Amino acid sequence: MKRIITNLLILTLICPIFSTGFALTEPGIDSPAAILVDLESGSTLYEKNAQKVMYPASITKILSAIVVLEHFQLDELVTVDKNSPYEVGDSTHIALEPGEVLTVEQLLYAGLVRSANDAMKVLARAVAGSEPAFAELMNERALELGATQSNFVNATGLPAEDHVTTAADMAKIAAYAMTIPAFAEIVQTPYYRIPPTNIKENERYFATTNKLLFSPGKRITVHGSSTSIKYPGTIGIKTGYTSQAKNTLIAAAENGDAKLLLVILNASGSNLYVDAHNLLDFGFENFKKRNVCVENEYITQIPILSGDRPDLAAIARSTIALPFSTDRDPVFDKTVIPAENLEAPVHKGDEVGKVEYYFENQLIARVALVAATDVRFIGKATTLVDQKPIPTVVVISAAVIGLFAIAILFGQAMRLRNQRLRKKRRLALNEERKKENDQ
Repeated sequence: MKRIITNLLILTLICPIFSTGFALTEPGIDSPAAILVDLESGSTLYEKNAQKVMYPASITKILSAIVVLEHFQLDELVTVDKNSPYEVGDSTHIALEPGEVLTVEQLLYAGLVRSANDAMKVLARAVAGSEPAFAELMNERALELGATQSNFVNATGLPAEDHVTTAADMAKIAAYAMTIPAFAEIVQTPYYRIPPTNIKENERYFATTNKLLFSPGKRITVHGSSTSIKYPGTIGIKTGYTSQAKNTLIAAAENGDAKLLLVILNASGSNLYVDAHNLLDFGFENFKKRNVCVENEYITQIPILSGDRPDLAAIARSTIALPFSTDRDPVFDKTVIPAENLEAPVHKGDEVGKVEYYFENQLIARVALVAATDVRFIGKATTLVDQKPIPTVVVISAAVIGLFAIAILFGQAMRLRNQRLRKKRRLALNEERKKENDQ
């Protein structure tokens, strides 16, 4: 899969910690750190110690999978190295053996669905040659995704003193991961089967560790009522546990046009899933998507030079929808930033500026403006100020030619006048002679 460089805060959207302006009743969250975000915009709907540095455990594998998918195709074959199967101790694994051959896809399912540490170690070595070298790739990618307070030293999340992250950082990493179709498909899979390999005669069958996605018969108490741990609309993504990190969880769910993502760190026991239910309920019940702008919506007229018209219609390039409290109808302020010295020709769809949207004096979105129609080039209009001075020799030559023309015209006029006078005298003389002859 080709690597896609992205920054979640560029192009169209600024994603702040969102303020609704109303004091909503916060969800009862017992876990030490948590965050709830709108999956599509990145807007934060709730946070608790989201910037506090903590241990991630196996949710680390989300970032590991991103790096793997940016280096390998799913159908590529990987041979299990001689060390990885023996470096995971009694942690979760699928009993890989040295020399065993599996596809990248099978190993990713093992790592993300079953949380198999041996599978992720094998992939890390296949990508970078060693796990420390792979961790360097992980840290580079995390920084590119805006995870600035994290440090990763292995591909699995197994305990290490300097293997740390924050809820906010993991939300950014997970939100990007969910934009990768192959990743999103894997983490919403409730169970998976690996067929026999060149070494193993029996198939491997395993279920997801994410009980919000698949937990037959298991129940918890939420809001005073017994309910299934499985949460309606869950679309992934990953759990984690070590004695050092305790329970960690990243989960995503959808309800109508809303998609939410949560991160919980350092949770104890069943509180993990109670907190997850409370967070998702809070998000779906209290927030609704509102259009800030709509694709092709008319925004303003922008001046243009050298065109067949003095200005052009600018429209929004894309639709931006953000979550707002359901108990209010937000009003947005906007600031148009036209392109400087825009000149024709301009074609329909060309970028001609930007528009920024503000809510309660906070920048919430930035959208490109594009031309609604073509504008043809017709040349620059000139004024006396724009005209260049005429050379002296041209002025003198023009004056001489003008005087010469005047002289010629004057001479012709005088000749015509003399001809008329001579003709008049001849007629008078002839008249006198005629009178004399008559006498």
